[in-house]
Amino acid sequence: MKKNVFLFLIFTAYLTSLILPLSAQGPAWPDYRLRGMNIVTRITQEDINHFVNDWGGNSVRILTNNLVPPPPAKPDPDRVAAVYRTLDMCLDAGLYTVLSFSPSFDDNDAFFSNDTYMQAYIDFWCDLVKRYADDTRGVAWDLMNEPHGSLAKSAWWPYANKLAAEIRKTDSIHTIVVEPPGWGWPYGFEDMKPIDDDNVIYSFHFYGPMDFTHQRNNGMLGATEEQWKSRKYPGTIQGEYWNRATMERKIRTALEWAEKYNIKLWCGEFGCSRWAVGAEQWIKDIISILEEEQIGWSWYAYREWYPMDIEMDPDARLEKTDRTETELVKYFKELFSIQSSSGFLTIPKTDVNIYPNPANDYINIVLSNQQKANATLFSSNGEAILNFGFNGKHHLTTSDKRPGLYLLYLTRNNSINTSKIIITR
Repeated sequence: MKKNVFLFLIFTAYLTSLILPLSAQGPAWPDYRLRGMNIVTRITQEDINHFVNDWGGNSVRILTNNLVPPPPAKPDPDRVAAVYRTLDMCLDAGLYTVLSFSPSFDDNDAFFSNDTYMQAYIDFWCDLVKRYADDTRGVAWDLMNEPHGSLAKSAWWPYANKLAAEIRKTDSIHTIVVEPPGWGWPYGFEDMKPIDDDNVIYSFHFYGPMDFTHQRNNGMLGATEEQWKSRKYPGTIQGEYWNRATMERKIRTALEWAEKYNIKLWCGEFGCSRWAVGAEQWIKDIISILEEEQIGWSWYAYREWYPMDIEMDPDARLEKTDRTETELVKYFKELFSIQSSSGFLTIPKTDVNIYPNPANDYINIVLSNQQKANATLFSSNGEAILNFGFNGKHHLTTSDKRPGLYLLYLTRNNSINTSKIIITR
């Protein structure tokens, strides 16, 4: 039976883990792909130990909304202490850690219309980074979680530049993470350009469609039992047909923006209510897209919001249950087991040119700088059907191969690249 494309991506990543060493982790964004989860400050040491030792995770994003109140009020000292405790706990555990805040999360317009409030948020960030400015462990500063509101479209980019510049006066080594306006959704990149800093990662969030991913019986996007059963993935939701191709189309804006400015993307949040009909397929589809695009990701969330707690029973709609090793937990552990032992470097997409693709009789494989490389072509069921080496360029005959989807796996020194190849007739 023909397997999902994601299965042979996992297979080839596993092969890589056998031959390439884990990259050394420093203060800046790592060269290997992050695959992790979001957490909040009520996380315990036991939770972190379980995530690292049992699940094999290597990264987390700490999210704390509404920590910085409008002046003259000051941040709650206990909540600030919890941020430091959680951050130190994650760094001590060897996790690459991203820290994110949001002022006035329920009303960003109240923030962007208040100069005093905006300055207080800058002052808070600057005080925080002083504590870690010389810390060589892996931590990144996500400037604002999901900037939104009518003012964010025009106010966020200049403010992000100002905030980043102030942080750089104290901390020159850690990566800054920037999300687009519009709640961090990919379309928000249309309203911004890169900030004036070289050590930056651009993050987007993905929860489409919201009526499917966030459904519950009250509060946000309430759903009756009848509505819950009718919202199926793949299927028509909110008047639009949703499947993997729809997801790819929704993310395309971010991919094109990244290519235009030659920057690196990260999916800082994505998630789905565990009881949604088709939730497992939704999760596997979005992850397969991110994997194929070589984009790191962070699931929302680990032991935080119960609808998206994958350790709880997926059939227990609207209920909190005991945490067990569900099928989704096993799935994520498989992903984490690959990345925990394969912190490999990636050959940039800009260094690889494969054409024509889709191919009929042949494809050309060209690497920049005419460097030596090895290649393996995998079929859709994970079978290695061809191995060869080449110097910079190779002409590969495809007329003798069945039409379908293939994976081309390239290795060059200690770096890899994976590319989809489509053979047609």
